[in-house]
Amino acid sequence: MILTTIIANCIVLALEQHLPDGDKTPLSERLDDTEPYFIAIFCFESGIKILALGFAFHKGSYLRNGWNVMDFVVVLTGILSSVGSELDLRTLRAVRVLRPLKLVSGIPSLQVVLKSIMKAMIPLLQIGVLLFVAILMFAIIGLEFYMGKFHRTCFDNITGEMFDEQPCGELPARKCDDGFNCSEYWLGPNYGITQFDNVLFAVLTVFQCITMEGWTDMLYYSNDALGSAWNWMYYVPLIIIGSFFMLNLVLEEVILAEDDDGTGSRRRPTIKKNKADLLNPEEGEDHMGDAVGSPFARGSIKSGKGDGTAFSKKERRLRFFIRKIVKTQAFYWTVLSLVGLNTLCVAVVHYDQPELLSDFLCLFMSEMLIKMYGLGTRPYFHSSFNCFDCAVIVGSIFEVVWAMVKPGTSFGISVLRALRLLRIFKVTKYWASLRNLVVSLLNSMKSIISLLFLLFLFIVVFALLGMQLFGGQFNFEQGTPPTNFDTFPAAIMTVFQILTGEDWNVVMYDGIQSQGGVDKGMVFSVFFIVLTLFGNSIAVDNLANAQELTKDEQEEEEATTQKMALQKAKEVAEVSPLSAANLSIAA
Repeated sequence: MILTTIIANCIVLALEQHLPDGDKTPLSERLDDTEPYFIAIFCFESGIKILALGFAFHKGSYLRNGWNVMDFVVVLTGILSSVGSELDLRTLRAVRVLRPLKLVSGIPSLQVVLKSIMKAMIPLLQIGVLLFVAILMFAIIGLEFYMGKFHRTCFDNITGEMFDEQPCGELPARKCDDGFNCSEYWLGPNYGITQFDNVLFAVLTVFQCITMEGWTDMLYYSNDALGSAWNWMYYVPLIIIGSFFMLNLVLEEVILAEDDDGTGSRRRPTIKKNKADLLNPEEGEDHMGDAVGSPFARGSIKSGKGDGTAFSKKERRLRFFIRKIVKTQAFYWTVLSLVGLNTLCVAVVHYDQPELLSDFLCLFMSEMLIKMYGLGTRPYFHSSFNCFDCAVIVGSIFEVVWAMVKPGTSFGISVLRALRLLRIFKVTKYWASLRNLVVSLLNSMKSIISLLFLLFLFIVVFALLGMQLFGGQFNFEQGTPPTNFDTFPAAIMTVFQILTGEDWNVVMYDGIQSQGGVDKGMVFSVFFIVLTLFGNSIAVDNLANAQELTKDEQEEEEATTQKMALQKAKEVAEVSPLSAANLSIAA
């Protein structure tokens, strides 16, 4: 029930729509009325746990667990936000976005992945300190070179209006055209956010440059303000040291964290031997197919000579003959050639094309039926590749039937054409290294799915937090940019864009400007910096190490569980030796 309530609360938070000047839609006002009910349920949950475990003053109490502490903070802030208007409701309501994280406390697999991520962050903190020192060093150098240099631009001599938003200066810098003079005062590029007037602005500008976003613009602004002779000597080392070198340090630290002994011998994921149907070039169908040349098969054929009709004998011989054919390399390579030809025909599809022979559905359906007859249905579906082929063919048949029933209409069913391209993976049966890579990827899918779900939760949290901080605030003279936090879908896409590092600095400029510009809104840059660091150094790196991190943490959890079971057995031994022996055997 608690997990259902958390999911419902997350849906309510996502349905909110923020308007300018703090206005609310009728739907948002009705959703606000549900807040007391959610708070009551969460308070009931916390109260039950406190009564059962105790509050904080003994081992195993409520506040001795980190997940319970997070739940308690969420509940407490929810109560305070509903007390009255004398409190800072905006800050307290922003804490509500932590409620999706309550899902982590209720799902053990997510707890394992989150603990693994926190464990992997420890060595990255040392790299973070070194990176901050490098940023601070370049920021101080930037202060010496560019302090106060980005506030001069071209103004009209008559009207006094600003001509353009580009720095200018004396030769060899950019000069203004006739009728304009280069003078102060201009806030600077990007609403005055990217500058070197003090160390805080310089640190933010250098951090933006090492993320490879907007550093060329800063180079060109510097050329306009001071000339283009020597500015590259500052920005090129900044990119090489701050971006390339530091990024390699982070990757090296991640690789060393995966090693068994720290010597650089990286562990590779083990491939389970019970997946023989994936690793065997002849696939799972060969488990029964070997019966063709085995003594058991020959015995079966001979035993069939004495009983049954002549038709059944011929049918049995025909089935074994077909089974022998479908197991040959020539048959497989013929099918593989058809797959390649079908893929080529699908790839050359273009707009306003003539009618071409591009449908191989009958050939592939014949292959499936021949295999089913020769191998039998159960041995056929024992192979994962055969199940895959069957699903692709059924999807293609469904596409053809739908086109016949509903000609000229489209409900997205044409997307099933993409399933035909998946047949090209049949080549993995004969490409051993690629086959092992695919199996290794399938083995790690559980860990990757858990980590992706946890990453999605963090994206939801940041999206909801962005809605609380910037919802309805991105209103400028040019209109509302597409990257905004007014609605939940827009906020999700904006956060995902920032995680990928694409134009995250532009979104930060809009966010700072919406909160009062450089005078009042610079503190909101922390939101975008934390989100960028999370995307670059935490989410992406740990996605690559999901299987190893989760495997290590699960081993530690199993060891802890066995240790607790043995300790419990020792405690029971003082009361009942027989019960202790049973517990030891169970452990």
